[in-house]
Amino acid sequence: MKTTPMRSVLFFVLALGALAYVPRVVAAPTPGGDIDIEPGASFVDNGHPNFTYNFGLRAVESGSAAGLGDAVLEVTGPGVSMCTIHGSSAQVDWADFGNEGGASPSFQCGRAYGESVSIDGCKAVIQAHGFGHSDNPLVNYFGTTTIEVTFQKKSATGGDIEVTLYTTTGKIQLKGKATGAVAMSTCP
Repeated sequence: MKTTPMRSVLFFVLALGALAYVPRVVAAPTPGGDIDIEPGASFVDNGHPNFTYNFGLRAVESGSAAGLGDAVLEVTGPGVSMCTIHGSSAQVDWADFGNEGGASPSFQCGRAYGESVSIDGCKAVIQAHGFGHSDNPLVNYFGTTTIEVTFQKKSATGGDIEVTLYTTTGKIQLKGKATGAVAMSTCP
């Protein structure tokens, strides 16, 4: 049977189309990583080259559930201080109908439990409960919040860090090259 150019093109297009349906092997996140950057580490914020921030970060991903873990973060510097927090659960006293009251939830800086923690290879991505206090020239904010941290280890003494503090008036994003001792069980 003679093959025409149109038949060859059609075969090629069909073959490429079939490849689109071949399942791809994608590395799944693995549980159990940890990161430890001792307090005293620092970075200069790319957005404010004269601002140096000091920080410490520790996080542990659950050994049985990828993406779940505990984290501790503190960042201090010009115009901002933030930390991860833990505290009591919200509670309402349902006994007095029409006058339901409750305990004011309390919190303190420290290890945040049951957070989104993913540590794979040389990258850690964390989302946790937090507290932030920021002033001019950053967004003015004081209160509880969500903090996101992405850290990409580049060496035993540093890496790239990005910290985002979400506020009701906007987000505060700090990022730069971090220096300080970095230990990650998933990255030599």
